[in-house]
Amino acid sequence: MKTTDPLGKALKDYSIGNKSKKIIVKSSISEDEAVSIDYFFRPEELMPAIEQKALQLCQGKVLDAGAAAGRHSVILQKRGFEVWPIDISAGAVEVMKSRGLLNARQADYFKLENKKYDTLLFMMNGVGICGHLEKLDQFFIKAGELLNQGGQIMQYDGVEGPFFYWLYVDFDTLSTYADRNGFSCEMILEGPHYEFLARLRRGV
Repeated sequence: MKTTDPLGKALKDYSIGNKSKKIIVKSSISEDEAVSIDYFFRPEELMPAIEQKALQLCQGKVLDAGAAAGRHSVILQKRGFEVWPIDISAGAVEVMKSRGLLNARQADYFKLENKKYDTLLFMMNGVGICGHLEKLDQFFIKAGELLNQGGQIMQYDGVEGPFFYWLYVDFDTLSTYADRNGFSCEMILEGPHYEFLARLRRGV
């Protein structure tokens, strides 16, 4: 059975008590990977150090892009941040709202307008939404439109649905594209499996 929102369906099933299912991630560059749905609901103490550090560095009004079940937004909201979680999955947004994230909305990052933020949070390789390297410039252009002066980007390098393009970018490539779009790129933490946390700031 195919659906256009497999993640949303899985998150909704989990939230009503069906906790045994897994999402199968199919990729042209690696073996199929089974991901437990509870991964999207982990409490802060079970998150990797890189994710915890990213949350510590958030400031001001936060846009959580590709928020899924909203696990990072829930933590930030409890800390008193004004957080705006977005996801293209309607089911994910339903789950986030049921968890008290009333600012959650279904939205495409590249189509956002009329709001400014102090932190753009992209967890789980969130820059992958670019799909292709050629779209990375557009990512930074949109970030420039959405960020307040002195704002920052925190980037952490995750039923059958349709295939889609997902971009994996290394730190050096990210830094090159950041520089040519007027952003600094600072390595904050590196993990053992090529993952990294980077902070990007405009005009610094």
